[in-house]
Amino acid sequence: MSGLFFDTNVIVYAHDPADPRKQSQARAAMHDAMVGRTLVISTQVMQEFYSVVLRRQWMSPAQASQVLRLLAGYTVVPADSASVLRALELQQRYRLSVWDALIVQSAIDARCSVLYSEDLQAGMRFDALWVCGLDAARWPPPAAPDPFLPRTVQLLHGLPRSAAELADTEARQVLARLVASADEVVLSVAQMEDDAPLLPSPLLAGIAAGAVVARCACVAPDHLPFPELISLRFRAV
Repeated sequence: MSGLFFDTNVIVYAHDPADPRKQSQARAAMHDAMVGRTLVISTQVMQEFYSVVLRRQWMSPAQASQVLRLLAGYTVVPADSASVLRALELQQRYRLSVWDALIVQSAIDARCSVLYSEDLQAGMRFDALWVCGLDAARWPPPAAPDPFLPRTVQLLHGLPRSAAELADTEARQVLARLVASADEVVLSVAQMEDDAPLLPSPLLAGIAAGAVVARCACVAPDHLPFPELISLRFRAV
């Protein structure tokens, strides 16, 4: 089975007490990868995780080291001069940040089939792109106003997710950028989660009406931790 590479931000979210939703999602993905012995990280991820959790005072140095010793029991991709040079080629070709390019190159070097990351940079180009998890409950994400700022101030300045309308607008913009970011793009949603049916995001219907090539049902390959998918597929013409 191919490996599943975890970017630093996902492992950090697994230990973030401030965001229970992301913490739960990150822990579930990591648990499945650990059970299947498919979890992959890099030495860069280890260094970044240690720095972040200490800076945010979530853990003591001893506690952070204990987490890293656990992760070190799985596949850890080292960096050498050759891998750094390959990463820099990726950075120049796809306009990645240097740090993102190092993560992507580590996943490639480990022959991983999936790279779990919160996001990469806006404006990136890919050879092909598969976006998962676009069900109605998650996309657009629900409004989440900042509890420490007056609601009127948030609405006045159009802060993202301060209202459902703003969250919807931002989600539409993100989807438009994703569809334009590769010659082939697949947007997908699992049909079931915890024995309950999932509905596709209503935003997918809008994209399909404007640029659809095809809508199809497909079964995810064995190496992907997703049940049966409903997918929208786009090809550049």
